[in-house]
Amino acid sequence: MSDEMGSSERRSDSTQSERSEPLLSVVDLRTTFRTDKETVHAVDGISFAVSRHETRAIVGESGSGKSVTARSVLGLIDRPGRVHPDSRIRYHDPAFVQSVARTHPDAVSYGPDAEAKTTAQPTTDAENTFVRIQEGTGSGSDVQVTRGYVDLVAAPSAVRRSVRGKEIAMVFQDAMDSLNPVYTVGNQIKELLRTHRDLTGSEATEAAVDLLASVGIPDPRRRLREYPHQYSGGMQQRATIALALACDPELLICDEPTTALDVTIQAQILELLEKLQRERDLGIVFITHDMGVVARIADRVSVMYAGEVVESASASTLFNDPKHPYTQGLLQSIPGLAADGEWLPTIDGSVPTPTEPASNCRYAPRCPKAFGACDTVHPERIPTNSNGEDGDDHHVACLLYPDGETEPVRLEQHRTAADDTLADERGKTDE
Repeated sequence: MSDEMGSSERRSDSTQSERSEPLLSVVDLRTTFRTDKETVHAVDGISFAVSRHETRAIVGESGSGKSVTARSVLGLIDRPGRVHPDSRIRYHDPAFVQSVARTHPDAVSYGPDAEAKTTAQPTTDAENTFVRIQEGTGSGSDVQVTRGYVDLVAAPSAVRRSVRGKEIAMVFQDAMDSLNPVYTVGNQIKELLRTHRDLTGSEATEAAVDLLASVGIPDPRRRLREYPHQYSGGMQQRATIALALACDPELLICDEPTTALDVTIQAQILELLEKLQRERDLGIVFITHDMGVVARIADRVSVMYAGEVVESASASTLFNDPKHPYTQGLLQSIPGLAADGEWLPTIDGSVPTPTEPASNCRYAPRCPKAFGACDTVHPERIPTNSNGEDGDDHHVACLLYPDGETEPVRLEQHRTAADDTLADERGKTDE
């Protein structure tokens, strides 16, 4: 485990200087599933961002809301699920923002720092505006965007579909969920190339060969003619990564892609993703419950529990100085950290299904450090006052923090933060 920790620290140090504008930013994402009996708050107000070169890990037990988060970003939530309209999922790639701004000029608004000016004032109606230009020049079909975003929650379905695959692609846990068993792997890759990159014939075949070669599949030209069942488990996962890369996306969302693989193949897939990230300048959102994988691959980490982010920090800070009792429990449960002859610590109980808006600490029933107020006060994400050496913010949603304050002071800070959040939500409703 110490080697993995060192790898995590090196990744954080090497990428810090490369981070710039986010490629994807998620702000106050809320996804609910309404049934006749109850409403499940599967994702309840989470926020995170990921930049190019960067890997953001989202970690937590099954039922924490990790996969629902990924599907929400891609617009894959079906009824009875619903992404709350006040959620913000912002995609910042300037080329994409420019393309959408040119085809939807009436949906463009400008930030206060934007250089872009128009003779016809763009609409600022919140219901119709989903493109924001923060820096740019020109207007209409001639607009040039250097910084901005498209809000994928407010955008029409056609814009959301155009993001899927071409801009943001997903690698699923079970490779067979992504591979059609009745078509050859080559046919499936070439269909994507035809649909999204307008490649056909020998040109598509050569591109498919290159894709299989790039993910480390030997003899790729022959393998194109084989069916998924003729691939091993590790090769199937490599093929799904090739499918995800077929449209040359800017961001990969990996939903536990190594869970079903043995440790040797798992390590190979992680090495492959790191290699592809370097070569293609990718941003990666990596969803997992395996803290060992997080230590290996992540630059920054969001720890989820019962639909909420309870702690976020750089990977090095999180592993060296975890604050939330849940994060501490996850780390203590990693094989190899316990002393010889000791039982591996576990977290008693299971993740609850959040069927009510949070009014307390959802982790309190399982928390060894819980005290009376945990049953009546909802912890807000606040700075821990212990940022890591890399200068990254370290936030935690726990009533034990901020460090060094008395219990009444801590509780008042959390109540004040909750009141500010409620006022912000009311303000958005009144706009």
